[in-house]
Amino acid sequence: METALSKGTNLYKTLRVASLPGGRRGKHHDLTVGIVRELKAGREGMALVIPLANVGGVELGNLRSAVHRAASTDNLEIETQADEENLYVWLRKDPAPAVMRKLVDTPSRVSVGGAACALLALPARPAGYLP
Repeated sequence: METALSKGTNLYKTLRVASLPGGRRGKHHDLTVGIVRELKAGREGMALVIPLANVGGVELGNLRSAVHRAASTDNLEIETQADEENLYVWLRKDPAPAVMRKLVDTPSRVSVGGAACALLALPARPAGYLP
C-alpha cells in the first residue's frame, strides 16, 4: 500500500519563516504580562503576592515557568518562592532571604492579569551577606 508521501505529495503546506508572527504567546500570556508589568513598576525590596486560587487553575510549576520565561524576555532577573496559598515573585536586584517574615499590616492590593494580588515587604539582607 502506497502512502501520500511515497507518491511525492506533501501532507502539509509550507510558508516563509519571515511571515510567521514573532514571539511566543502561550496560554498564560495575559497573566505573565501583568506580573512582569507589576514587577517593573514595583518598589525595590517588594514582592508580588499572587494567590494561587486566583490564577484560573494554573499549576504552580507551570505558572512559575511561565513567569520566568516572561521575565527573561524583558531581561529581568527574578526570584520566586511559594507556599500552599501564594506564589511570591520579586526582582533579583534585592532578593529576599530564605525565610520571609510575616506581614504585620494589610498588604497593598494590585491586579495582575485579572487576579487580585498583594505587595509584600521583604526584609533586607544582613550586612556582608554573600549569595
